[in-house]
Amino acid sequence: MEKLAIENNGTAYYCPECYKKTYSPAINLCYCCNLNYSDAVEYTNCPACDAHNSVIFDPLNIELNNNVMNALCLNCDTKMSVFRCPKCEEVYPFFLEDELDKCNDLKCHYDELLR
Repeated sequence: MEKLAIENNGTAYYCPECYKKTYSPAINLCYCCNLNYSDAVEYTNCPACDAHNSVIFDPLNIELNNNVMNALCLNCDTKMSVFRCPKCEEVYPFFLEDELDKCNDLKCHYDELLR
């Protein structure tokens, strides 16, 4: 199933449900257990392993949580948090709040570039 996921979508990560390397973020589907998140999750790149679109998080409740949510890399199994800037809507993964140097609750990186 891992080979099928890679052939059809170019990438396969570990499924958060069955823990097999058969989950495709391109279609939000696990080829093994049929876990389907369709429109319920978003992805960003992992700062720990540099995998593309491997960090999964819940975008539906992020605004209710001060634009911060728990996240998990489906490639290296690293837990972290993500911050979505309320102005530019960019998503930044982080481990410590001090790492939020582009956008944070007080400033937007893109606002500063326009000045």
